[in-house]
Amino acid sequence: MAFAPYLNADPSDAAELIVGYGSEAGLDVVGEAHFRGHGQGRSPSSAADAVRAGHYASRLHLPGTAAERLAAALTALPEPDRPRADPRYRLLALRRSD
Repeated sequence: MAFAPYLNADPSDAAELIVGYGSEAGLDVVGEAHFRGHGQGRSPSSAADAVRAGHYASRLHLPGTAAERLAAALTALPEPDRPRADPRYRLLALRRSD
C-alpha cells in the first residue's frame, strides 16, 4: 500500500479517541455498523491530486517533500486512472448512559 509509510500513527478520528470522548460526556457505545462508500473509490491519479492539494491531512504525515514522493508512487501504480474499490467505513452508535 502506497499510503502505509505515511499514515499518522495517532489519527484524530481514531475509534478509541471517539469512544473516550463519548465516555467523558456520559455516552456508551450501543452499536456498530459498516458501510461501503459507493462511488467513492479513487484512482491512484485522483488520490495523488488529493495528496498534492493537502487532503488527508488528518490521516497522513507528509513532512518536506513526502507529499510529492507519495503522489509519484501513486501515479506509478498500474492503471493509475482506474478507480479502485470503494472504501469501507465503520460507524459507531453512542447513547447517553441512564
